[in-house]
Amino acid sequence: MKYKRIIAITVLFILAFGFTLGAGFYRASKAQSEAVHFRMNFPAAKGMPVGMGMYPGASPGKVEVYVSKQGLPKSIFCPQIVEVGTHELRNKGKKPYTIQLVLVNCTIPFEWVEGKPHVPWVLKNKSTIELEKPILPNQRMGIDIEFHIPQGTSSGVIYSGGLKVIDVETKKELAFLPITVILS
Repeated sequence: MKYKRIIAITVLFILAFGFTLGAGFYRASKAQSEAVHFRMNFPAAKGMPVGMGMYPGASPGKVEVYVSKQGLPKSIFCPQIVEVGTHELRNKGKKPYTIQLVLVNCTIPFEWVEGKPHVPWVLKNKSTIELEKPILPNQRMGIDIEFHIPQGTSSGVIYSGGLKVIDVETKKELAFLPITVILS
């Protein structure tokens, strides 16, 4: 009886350890393959990339999303949604900016999703949001974009455009980061 209890406890410990280890590996692979994050600075500085993806193999100055690299659970439970987002949209200027964010050249359905840190914004039109208060120098905000892949789309580039940051007061473009979503 005593040995059965020791064996049961050992088996439960091994299962719990294996589950924890497996969840850690899944989390690491999910971060690389299911949600694509990027950093972006404004106003753009001469000679410096505006931003870059925060994933292995990311190239400075652009964000590329390869849908085929999604993990198995994502491809089973939510294959039609591609999430791109940032927690690092940062004002690198010397003054506060009230900005608009414009998703350029998007012909597929998408949604703006509040990110963290949250800065209140209003939807101006489908492709444009405007912040309700300025972002102070070195302050950052977060925003996510969910692209909805239309049914029946099989392969190729489904989005090639980018995220534009515009100063509300002057209407001047402060930064532009190209974004490409590739379904293969």
